[in-house]
Amino acid sequence: MDSLVLYKVKMMKLKNVIVFIFVMTVFMACESGKYKVDKYLTKEESTLLKKELSRYMDKLPERVSMEERWSAKANSYYTLKADSMNLLRYYEGTDGYNYYYITRIVPSIRAGERRASAGRFQWETKDRIKNLEEFFLSNILPEETLNKAADDLFQEAVEKHKVEEKGSVELIEWPNDYFAYNKESHSWDRRVFIQDTIR
Repeated sequence: MDSLVLYKVKMMKLKNVIVFIFVMTVFMACESGKYKVDKYLTKEESTLLKKELSRYMDKLPERVSMEERWSAKANSYYTLKADSMNLLRYYEGTDGYNYYYITRIVPSIRAGERRASAGRFQWETKDRIKNLEEFFLSNILPEETLNKAADDLFQEAVEKHKVEEKGSVELIEWPNDYFAYNKESHSWDRRVFIQDTIR
C-alpha cells in the first residue's frame, strides 16, 4: 500500500512538472512573439520604415543636400539602402515611441557581415519619422551572430533605453567611453563635442 501511495505522489509531482513546463513554453512563445515585426507592420510599412531609417543612418547620395534627403531625387538611393536592411524586431511602446532592431550591410573585408542597431522613434506622419534615437551600434559581425543576439539586445533596448556590453563576444561598438549618440544631429559624435554643444 505504501508503495502505491508513493507511486501516486511521484506521478502527481511529474504531472505538475509537465504542466509547469507546458505553461512556461506557452508563455515564452507569447513573449517571443511580442516583438515580431509582422505583428505591427505590413510588408509595405516595414519597407517604408527601413527607407526612413536609412535617410538618417546612411550617408547622403551624391549631389543631395541634407535638406533634400526626402526629395524625389534621393528616393532611389534610399530605396536601395532599405532593400539591404533587415528589420528583425519591432515594438510599439506604451510611451509613444516605436522601437526597432535592424541589421544592415556595411563595408567589410569579410562577406556576410553586417552591423546591427536598435533605437526608438515616433511617427510624425504616416510616412515620416521624427525624434529618432539610436541606443547602440554593433561592431561589424557575421549576420548569424547579430540575429542570435537580437532578442536579448532588443529587450534591453526597450526596457532600459540603452544596451550595455556583455558576454565574451564584443557586440557593441558605440556607445563607448568616447562616442555617444547625439539626438540633435542624429549621429554618433565624440562625447566632448556633445557636451560642448549642450552648454
